[in-house]
Amino acid sequence: MFATCVLFGLVASFCFAIFLYYNKATRQTVQSERANYNREIADQLSRNIDNLQDSYANEVIEGASVLTFFKPETKADLRKLYADRDDAKHFFITEEGDMFDLTGKVYTLSDEFFPTKIMQSANADVLMTYTSINFSQDYILFGKKTIPFAIDGKQVVGFAVGTSSEQFSRNMTVSLFDGIGAGYLIDRNGAIIIKPKDNSLVFSGFNLFNAMKAGGATDAQINEIRDGMDKENSSFTVKVNKMDWMINCSKTNYNNCIIVAVPLTITASDTYRNMRLTVVFAFLFISALAAILGIVFLFSFRRQREEDRKAAATAAQTTFLAKMSHDIRTPLSAVIGMLELASDQKRSIEEMHMFASKAKESASYLLELINDMLDLQKITSGKMQTAHEPFSLPFVLDGIYSMYKHVFVEKGLDFSVISVDRFDTGYIGDAVKLKQILMNLLSNAMKFTPRGGKVSLTASHTPMDGGRDKVVLIVSDTGIGMSGEFLQRIFRPFEQEKVSTTSPYVGTGLGLNIVKTLTELMGGSVSVESTVNKGSRFTIRLPLERSQQKVIIPEENARTTIVPFNHQRVLLAEDNATNQMIAVRLLQEYLNLTVQAVNDGKQAVEAMQQSSTGFYAAILMDVQMPVMDGLEAAKAIRALNHPEAKTIPILALSANTADDDIRKSKEAGMNAHLSKPININELATTLHIYIKGNDRGKTE
Repeated sequence: MFATCVLFGLVASFCFAIFLYYNKATRQTVQSERANYNREIADQLSRNIDNLQDSYANEVIEGASVLTFFKPETKADLRKLYADRDDAKHFFITEEGDMFDLTGKVYTLSDEFFPTKIMQSANADVLMTYTSINFSQDYILFGKKTIPFAIDGKQVVGFAVGTSSEQFSRNMTVSLFDGIGAGYLIDRNGAIIIKPKDNSLVFSGFNLFNAMKAGGATDAQINEIRDGMDKENSSFTVKVNKMDWMINCSKTNYNNCIIVAVPLTITASDTYRNMRLTVVFAFLFISALAAILGIVFLFSFRRQREEDRKAAATAAQTTFLAKMSHDIRTPLSAVIGMLELASDQKRSIEEMHMFASKAKESASYLLELINDMLDLQKITSGKMQTAHEPFSLPFVLDGIYSMYKHVFVEKGLDFSVISVDRFDTGYIGDAVKLKQILMNLLSNAMKFTPRGGKVSLTASHTPMDGGRDKVVLIVSDTGIGMSGEFLQRIFRPFEQEKVSTTSPYVGTGLGLNIVKTLTELMGGSVSVESTVNKGSRFTIRLPLERSQQKVIIPEENARTTIVPFNHQRVLLAEDNATNQMIAVRLLQEYLNLTVQAVNDGKQAVEAMQQSSTGFYAAILMDVQMPVMDGLEAAKAIRALNHPEAKTIPILALSANTADDDIRKSKEAGMNAHLSKPININELATTLHIYIKGNDRGKTE
């Protein structure tokens, strides 16, 4: 027995030593091979970008020489000298700082100082910028100063060649380890200029340094990478999201940097060979143990290994879900907790009202969180569009006042909406997105203003050329304010300064980024002034086209009152039992309507078909239902051989509120599209538009 134990100890020690040796050799091979290959990839990307940048810079130099030699006088002359290509567009910069193309079309740059930099540069310098043109397409511009000459009476002082970021993205696309690695072009502050075309992003967000820091990288590691950007080529190992990454920096000719990020855990050919050797020695070790300890020990070992694997998988899944769902679970837990407390019959009426109020506040935050995430998804995917429809600004402001007045009163805040100027004309634009901008700013002001403070929304306008007004909307508060350092990054996604002492939730850090994006989509701008412990002031400036439509001035007494109906009958199609019960109670108790509820679209069509003339005043239709959805049901009702099939109001009720969803509802024959959860004020206002005091659907 003793000899067996000694033999087991010697064999186990030998196998273990061999295992440690090859394990160490494997790690060294992995790191060395990954570092070498990573450097090669970074060098290749750097050469690609440098060659592409140099080619456009040379084209600018040659183009400027052509201008000097031929001295064109008209745009027609320019078109004889140059021709735009799919990968290059030609621009000309006037002494006023405007930029126009070969057709004479003038463009607006997000980098508004680029023309000025061109005019102030040396004659031989070629400057580069990454900018959006006309607030839509991203471009990389190369430009230089030229000898002044006149084109159709305009003094031209600069020449530029631009290409879309798509052209550079194609040159950034390199197959990196089955899509697990990625290459980026960044500036010195870490802002991502170019991403891979296939969007296989290793680090999400708009700033590489922020993404690394969010994943656990230290300030010292970030600073080390930043310092390495001054060198031709440098490599670093950083732990991000519990994984070791090889980060390689390669400097370009235009003071940018190529970053290639690859996980060290992925192996190549040499790695696989060493791993096979490791498996062989592990097998020998297990075989020795099996020979000494027998079948029972082998089964026990395998069983324990399987249990450990399952436990590790479960722990990893739990960690992932906890991290991804934290922001959603926090308000949801508050809702459940408050409802649980309110269900105790021993509670007083005051306590139950308080619990219900807290639950409603948490549910509202949860809805705000979901809406922000959906808006961000639409913005980043490029699906966010703006409407071009007539609207009344006083009507929009009045709707916001009605929505927020009582909420501010409950928070102990003084809220006012002030029109400095009279708005005697309507405007053409997107009233929904304008309302969203103001609601986001007012929600922030409410969260971060202590009880007893003041929040105001001020509107004014000044005339502009071309039948437009510059509309200025200012949201100011006397809240906790923000530091000057935070104001530099306030409009970036997920940016937050600190937890507020006046609200249980800080928010996602998406609201102000959405405000900035929507404002710029509408052709405007947003600025902010703030002082710690004194308050903040957000200013929205929008150029809006004046409309010939008469402006709507809301009646003062119509701001907050819900006018009940006179027992008119409505048909409600809703498949979810809980949502159906809530809708019925709201319609009956708040709006004094008689409700007939059905469970799917088919039942709604049958009910309408069997009804007599004037039986229903309106139909409220859920969109997603079994058997027959709301869109198909609306089409079927409009096609019925019924006297009111074409005229009865049909209102969609849906949690899907994207522009495409609203369009589909209208195309299906519905009169309006309302969002869930039901806003009783919005529902009452819409129903009053279509049920105008007539006797249709009235019950005795």
